[in-house]
Amino acid sequence: MPLPDMVDWTQQDIHPPLYYGLLHYWVLGFGNSEADLRALSALAGGLTILLLVAISFRIEGALLSAAAGLALVLNAPHIYISQEARMYSLEGFLALSSSVALGTALRRGASLPWFAAYALLATALAYTHYTGLLLIGLQGVIGAGFAMRSLRREQGWRLPLLVAISFGFVGLAFVPWLPTFVDHVHRGAGDGHVPDPTLDYVIGVWRSAFALDRARDAWLAVALPVAILGSYGVLSRWRDPLVLCVTAVAVVPAAELAFSLYNEPVFDLKRVAPFTPGLAFIFGLAVVEFRRYLRTVLDLPSAAASALGALAILVAVLVMSVAASDQYRVDPPENWRAVSQHIEESHAGTAFVYKGYLTAHLSYYLGEGTPLVPLSHEQIALARTGQPPISLTTNDVVLLVLGRVTDVDQQRIVTSLGPYFTVSEAWTADERIWVYALQARVAAP
Repeated sequence: MPLPDMVDWTQQDIHPPLYYGLLHYWVLGFGNSEADLRALSALAGGLTILLLVAISFRIEGALLSAAAGLALVLNAPHIYISQEARMYSLEGFLALSSSVALGTALRRGASLPWFAAYALLATALAYTHYTGLLLIGLQGVIGAGFAMRSLRREQGWRLPLLVAISFGFVGLAFVPWLPTFVDHVHRGAGDGHVPDPTLDYVIGVWRSAFALDRARDAWLAVALPVAILGSYGVLSRWRDPLVLCVTAVAVVPAAELAFSLYNEPVFDLKRVAPFTPGLAFIFGLAVVEFRRYLRTVLDLPSAAASALGALAILVAVLVMSVAASDQYRVDPPENWRAVSQHIEESHAGTAFVYKGYLTAHLSYYLGEGTPLVPLSHEQIALARTGQPPISLTTNDVVLLVLGRVTDVDQQRIVTSLGPYFTVSEAWTADERIWVYALQARVAAP
């Protein structure tokens, strides 16, 4: 697909275009096999781990570096998005790298190269996924705070000006995409992709984000001490802008939850996963504070405190590794290969697909043999009012492929088709994809 067509296509989707543009050139250079497509995300995930290890060592030394690095290596959501050919792994790398750039710029007083690096990385983050805008907002609060402190201390206008210029650059760079962003927000609202954040759902997302899926009854016994000690570690270092900026990455899921309660649901595990490097960093700080407690409060020798700190890391690693291992031995949650094989072997003719951008998954395996017609948000809105979302003038059998849709919307869509179509077959590859074979009763309007 030519690059301008790709940008037009992403405007019909609800995501910004940067990842797809990078993937376009990645495919040109390395090929389009399944392994090639996933390799870009794997590279971004690996670079995120290396960056977290390096910056943690720079902040506190080997213990923080080892603890945070291991926590991210064994974080199941991070492993998952690093295998998926989507933008979330790239978003995680840009979230962490932009925070490191801003924190370093503020830490050095007024470093122009680091502010320039931040402006470019933050712009790339905004063009990768819209949840990155929440992190940029948090980074703006941190930058403004240190700029105001610089003015109060009469340290000159250089730092405030660099903060204003860098964030102004990010804002201006996003202006060309702003109309599309507004359209995406309107079209994405209420599409049923993300469930409303009920208490059970929120608990499940946080448990998974801590890689404690297999510790359903005791996950708080691990997560709470980590959160409390890690938060204390952040507060005791609040004057260090680098610590605050890296920690801000972990705060984004809370911002997503607040936005979900206020407006459109955007809080789910896949959107939380890019920000798990921040949680891993807090875990590392918790281990550091645990060792400090052993040395200063219990007055243990340094070697003994370090040994117990290493033991704490080992226990957490064992708990998290169980959840991490699940990511290597289960099939993808959406088995598009199996769906495509079923379509190819059992049916011919047109297939209507919801959501539209999922046609890419099917066309990758089907080739050009089966025409794929994406259903628009407007057509799905018709189904919610009891009107048929698709129309036919022949009696041919067609397929309706539903994915990324709630059970309620699935039932509404099928029910709305009842007066016009007979469901001759219903088949599912897993819990998230359904395929219906439809035979037209009469011509649908």
